Amino acid sequence: MPTAHQYFLEVQPPGRNVSDHGWEEIIPAHIEALQTAPALLNRRVIDLDTRVATFKLDWTHLIRSYRHHLSAMREIDEFRQRPRGMPAFIDVLRKFPQRRARISVEITLSGRRKKNELPHGRTAAVESFLHDVFLIMNIAAPASCNFYLSSLKSKDIERSVEVSLSDVYFDIALLNTRDSTWPAPTIIDIAKVVEWVFAVRRGVSQIPQSRMEKVLFALLHIAKTDISPTVIVWLFYALETLFDTRPGENRRSIQERAKLLLQPNEKEAAILRKDLRELYEYRSKLVHGGLEIIHPMHNEGLDTRVNDKYREFARVSHFGFALILASVQAVIKKGWREPQFAEVLRGEPLDIAK
Repeated sequence: MPTAHQYFLEVQPPGRNVSDHGWEEIIPAHIEALQTAPALLNRRVIDLDTRVATFKLDWTHLIRSYRHHLSAMREIDEFRQRPRGMPAFIDVLRKFPQRRARISVEITLSGRRKKNELPHGRTAAVESFLHDVFLIMNIAAPASCNFYLSSLKSKDIERSVEVSLSDVYFDIALLNTRDSTWPAPTIIDIAKVVEWVFAVRRGVSQIPQSRMEKVLFALLHIAKTDISPTVIVWLFYALETLFDTRPGENRRSIQERAKLLLQPNEKEAAILRKDLRELYEYRSKLVHGGLEIIHPMHNEGLDTRVNDKYREFARVSHFGFALILASVQAVIKKGWREPQFAEVLRGEPLDIAK
């Protein structure tokens, strides 16, 4: 007989990580994606040895928090146009959501139950499902789902489980669209993203079984990583896998294959050449010991040189991530499982008359 178990994920209140630029369009689009998602995500079915797991996601409370955030942003915008003094401004700030939002996930297990079946198995299945949810939402609507320092709780487990996945890189990539910067990931059809992710990642495997599953795992590692040069390692793992090039191969292969997939115009192709060269140079300095590593605190108050070093790292890493995200979105929009590249041999005919 099927058995249902209830879990709750407590997440940070809504709010952009980097900039509120474009909030008038982005926040409503995020709310629309969040409203559409549960009916699609609840189709997830996972085989767990002798058991089959199905899920029911409910983030009504999160959507309510997003709406309160949007309402407060509109009041802030109105206040900027017609200032009413500091006390009134503080009152508006208090309208932003302060409490953590709660997401409900119900897992139902059917099939033969093993003797001494422990809760940690189904908890891990829920955690895996939430990782898939994070990827789907942020590929479809970048920065719509932030699980940074979130806590997964249930009456079935003694202690909460930390699920920490940050949407900050997705947020910065989305700003490219607002700033007319290339490459520019955008908001795409969530139904197509769900279909693609469920096809690429069918179960709960912890070892990737395809090229695109490797790319998804790399995105998750970046989302779990604090600001650190190790992000560069995951960027190249994803780029070399996505564009099916050999590790350490020269940048020309990735550059040409990215051009084939993304079809940049002349100006955008120039950006690709320049920024990809800088990204390669940064990796070379990191791998061969020529890079000045910043202290893990990266506190500019203690050392103002941190700002310049951080800007250098931010520029190249944000470009690399935006390139990956835009490319994954392009694959999904084309209806492909993964891009395939074929080498073509051509020759110039011999003109005897010359």
